[in-house]
Amino acid sequence: MTTEYKWEILSLYVVPHENGLDNIVESVNWRFQVQEDSSFGDVYDTTVLSRPSLTNYIAYDEIDHDTIVSWVKNQIDYDALVKLVDEKLYQNKTPAIVEKEPPFKKVEKYSGEEEYLIVFDDDSEKVWGPMRWSTRRANKGLDHYGINDFEFPFDITMYQKELLPVDGPKQVTDRVTLYKVEYTEQPPEFDNIYQYNEGIKWDLDTGNAVGTYFVHDRSIENVKNILIKKVDREFERKQNNAVVSINHNQNTYVANASPAFVSYLISLKNNFLMDNTTIVKLYNNEYIEVTEEELNNIITTIESEYQTLLKEEMDLVSNIRSANSIGDLKDLGVN
Repeated sequence: MTTEYKWEILSLYVVPHENGLDNIVESVNWRFQVQEDSSFGDVYDTTVLSRPSLTNYIAYDEIDHDTIVSWVKNQIDYDALVKLVDEKLYQNKTPAIVEKEPPFKKVEKYSGEEEYLIVFDDDSEKVWGPMRWSTRRANKGLDHYGINDFEFPFDITMYQKELLPVDGPKQVTDRVTLYKVEYTEQPPEFDNIYQYNEGIKWDLDTGNAVGTYFVHDRSIENVKNILIKKVDREFERKQNNAVVSINHNQNTYVANASPAFVSYLISLKNNFLMDNTTIVKLYNNEYIEVTEEELNNIITTIESEYQTLLKEEMDLVSNIRSANSIGDLKDLGVN
């Protein structure tokens, strides 16, 4: 008998811009689960996180699963959470009441290896699927497809889970037909920058629904726009993570070159007292005491780094705009 605890990060809520930082994770929607053989205990919750500082901020694209989990654990009572899922596991292993099929009802268990979709009135414009959800989520999906005059009762959703698979179209009600889904694989050479998928389409002629990839090449202008957006995002990432060396009193220090740090330096400059010094907090929690002239030199050094990055972005965007073919764009190495 093995017991395993695991986290699942369901979604993140993000503040797009704040204090010069981008995409700050404000809260985390998560699930914590304990599994013992085939039994489970789950807890779902949302945790609000503390705001990062300049020194512990991590760019959004560089955040991994373990980092998010560590942030959540710092905000909650982890021992209490473990105790709670253990109690849920025990309740699931030893339920007071259990549901059983009538002994006279033949049940074919759903293997989970097949997927199915629903067709309404044999109208391919009213296809919804694959189906693997609760009644509430199923009805929500129907609303998404503009189907407001039908609602799944509880037994239809259970019907799918327990009476599948079907060999051919299955008439569930006088309005609803169930079809088996078979997917074609995405082409291995598919490139989502230079190509696009028109979307899955359903062919109901054979009694099975087949999801097929319809791959098309993008126009060169479309590709240029995609690459320019990628270059712009990369410039912002480099700017937020750039560091510069600062020489002060025969020592070399590292300073952050992000817009937030520049704003911080300018605020120091604007409040500088004549014939005085001020203390600057650097990138790695080091401090230096500087005169107004030294502070101006630091700002100049950082602005020079910014201009270097901006020149690189400008040149690359110019090369993208002047490209005459997809081959020319690929040669630029933007990916």
